[in-house]
Amino acid sequence: VTIRRARAEDIIASELPQYLATQLPDDPTARQAMCRAKATGLIEGIKVESGILVELGLDTDGEPLISFSHLTFQEYLAARALAGQPGLPNSLIGNLPSPAWQEVTLLYVDIKQDATSVIQKLIALAERNPEAWLGAARCLNEKVRVAPQEREIVLRGMHSLLSTQDQNFRVRVCELLATVGTLESARVLVDVLEKDSVWDIRYAAGNALGRLGDPRFVSDQPIMLDVPEGEFKMGSNQYSGEKPIHSVFVPRFQISKFPITNSEYKRFMEETGHAAPPDWEEKNFPKGRANHPVVNVSWYDGVEFCNWLSQKTRRNFHLPSEAQWEKAARGTDGREYPWGNEFDSNKCNVFESKIGTTTPVGIYIEGASPCGALDMAGNVLEWCSSLYEPYPFRENDGREKLSAEGARILRGGSWYFDQVLSRCAFRLGLDPHNRFYVVGFRVAESFS
Repeated sequence: VTIRRARAEDIIASELPQYLATQLPDDPTARQAMCRAKATGLIEGIKVESGILVELGLDTDGEPLISFSHLTFQEYLAARALAGQPGLPNSLIGNLPSPAWQEVTLLYVDIKQDATSVIQKLIALAERNPEAWLGAARCLNEKVRVAPQEREIVLRGMHSLLSTQDQNFRVRVCELLATVGTLESARVLVDVLEKDSVWDIRYAAGNALGRLGDPRFVSDQPIMLDVPEGEFKMGSNQYSGEKPIHSVFVPRFQISKFPITNSEYKRFMEETGHAAPPDWEEKNFPKGRANHPVVNVSWYDGVEFCNWLSQKTRRNFHLPSEAQWEKAARGTDGREYPWGNEFDSNKCNVFESKIGTTTPVGIYIEGASPCGALDMAGNVLEWCSSLYEPYPFRENDGREKLSAEGARILRGGSWYFDQVLSRCAFRLGLDPHNRFYVVGFRVAESFS
């Protein structure tokens, strides 16, 4: 807000008598002159000593103009003034849904330490203006009082907004639920992530879950998918390391639907004392990335995770063999990518997708493999149990010996590499001691 300096002095001068301890003259003219002089000095002092006020030149009539140096000062002082009034001020009621009044409203409820009356008014406005639901949700601050009934109504209203046709609005709802949501909100966001047809909204839901807490990963046991026994065509004729195409029989096994996430790996660390990946700070994964795949883990880290999980659950978890991984990724029809034979950067997180980092697991639902596994193309390269040996693949030729020395297999491509590495048949070998920011793992379970 910009105002004539003379007008500001008039306003201050009219309010000063109730605050001054100095005895004022009885003469009205003299009293007004004294208050005006003090107002002039006050504005000058504020401008020079604190920098809260700045001069902005002259208006068209040649009158000096002043303004707050930053909008925050104006918003805070407006909130203080409103909080000093009895009840819910009309000037606030009339502007509640307005984005321009968002900070004033939040400061007001923080000063009052009670958001119930503001939220009740916003709920009443929400039928005509859905923006009011977002305003009400922002007031759900754990530091201020909110009646439980109002909290429940607001969250239900927010959940209903996730079905609106406005995609940008749905993204905003997801982002806001990350800060004010509950366990029920998290379940709603999982539903959005798994079913919404728009990638941007699934991405927003995934990011929100990364901050709020993702209920997909609260169990000690990963979500596992069945891969029936049988033969499949392994390899390809495109690169020498993938030749020849050959049939491999794989007994029935299960594979995790997603790569192992940061939150799952942290649970393993907490229970075993295992060292954190080098990119973690004070044994904490990067903020907001609970449901991103863990990276910077060696092959040995993956093996130790599987051993811990097996002991904890009394099941037979391990890194997938190279054959298990490829069969889970491509099924039995020899497809090029988990979803088919044509590359599509909208179905995976690779270099061509232009994301530039890992993404929450499971948001590329169109990129599912035949068994339903997600992120098998892109996001992160994944360790397999197998040594990097020439084809044909033979499980009993020593390549599955965990104590053997040599490079171990990586599969699946990553956000950093292009589409070539995301092909189902592509294989890399890497020293099992190495840790890279593009390498993670998933787990398998065998039954024989």
